Amino acid sequence: TGGWWCVTEGLSTLRRATSSQSWFWVGFVGMEQAFALEQCGSIELAQTAGRRAVDIYRGDVWAHHAVAHALYFAGKLADGVRWMQSLQQEWVHLCSFMLTHNWWHVALFQLDMGA
Repeated sequence: TGGWWCVTEGLSTLRRATSSQSWFWVGFVGMEQAFALEQCGSIELAQTAGRRAVDIYRGDVWAHHAVAHALYFAGKLADGVRWMQSLQQEWVHLCSFMLTHNWWHVALFQLDMGA
């Protein structure tokens, strides 16, 4: 939709204006861009942006979450389980909401696979 597309364009501009190694990229732009792209239906680009954020900072749990959304909507359920389980050690210090929400995504992948 138009609103989300404006967000992705704005974040792309911010990404180009900042170092891909800066705290700003790690803390906000990569994850937000991944989620906005997923909301626009740009699933592959969303996966790329989210994975790039995690490559820069493995503990970016919101980027974990954004990639989970993209994998789910791409129908890559087994990949989603593997992705989230490979990052689960990063969740041990999370607040209850994000900890349970990320595990909820794992359960959703598994349920949709018939487990």
